Amino acid sequence: MVRRLFILPLLFPALVFGQINLVPNGDFEQKTEKPFPCSWLIDNNDINDYVYNWYTTIGTSTDVMSAYADDDCWAKTPHTGEGTMEPHSGKVMIGLINYSPDGGCRPNEWHEYLSVKLSQPLVVGNLYCIEFWVALGANSYYATNNIGALLTTNNPQRNSCAPILTQPQVNVERVINNTKEWLRIDASFLADSAYEYLTIGNFFNHDETLIEERMGQPTKQPQGKPTDDGYDTDIDETEGISYLAYYFLDDVRLYLCPSVNNMSTLPKEN
Repeated sequence: MVRRLFILPLLFPALVFGQINLVPNGDFEQKTEKPFPCSWLIDNNDINDYVYNWYTTIGTSTDVMSAYADDDCWAKTPHTGEGTMEPHSGKVMIGLINYSPDGGCRPNEWHEYLSVKLSQPLVVGNLYCIEFWVALGANSYYATNNIGALLTTNNPQRNSCAPILTQPQVNVERVINNTKEWLRIDASFLADSAYEYLTIGNFFNHDETLIEERMGQPTKQPQGKPTDDGYDTDIDETEGISYLAYYFLDDVRLYLCPSVNNMSTLPKEN
């Protein structure tokens, strides 16, 4: 159960008080020597080829966006194909689809996730704080709620594009529609298991997600007719509109809350 949830603008920086971050490479700045691609990253291991520790949970196209991309690449920051945004810190951020009306997976639910194995398992009975920064791509036609964080004991990775429909420990219930500044998601939860994995994304189906149209009736509509895999022709994006709810993500932290409720401490490293 979520104990508290705050959404704060950029001018209120996170105060962590020296707590140890259990999320390795939470700012995505530890990168491999492999040149960043200018393409969608669909294979489950693709992100880990470029950014250490993180991986795509299911077979959908979570993206890496950075200042390291070629100048003519849609994933080049700050002027990305999904909207203008600098990383919250450093030179690398992640982009993911939280909602797509036309799916691509059956039953037409296209969600994108990002997962990481924690540096240490959580201790049952301790209160943990989690924070991450999000911003909606300015080219997104939609904005949604249900950006959440799921803790699991087992690796959630699967060879499927079906969404993960599991109640997360932390979830944002209001629609996130900020496109000009980063918002900090800050919450706490009581560990009821020795969780080892963290996954970020939308863990609810379309019917359970608040979906807002941001731009009125679009000038370009999907052509053709719906099929089991979405529309049978691509959407015309010549107007610069993405018919998605696309979010940028950066600076993920998970740490032991400075609270008297903690009955034990993190295990000592050998």
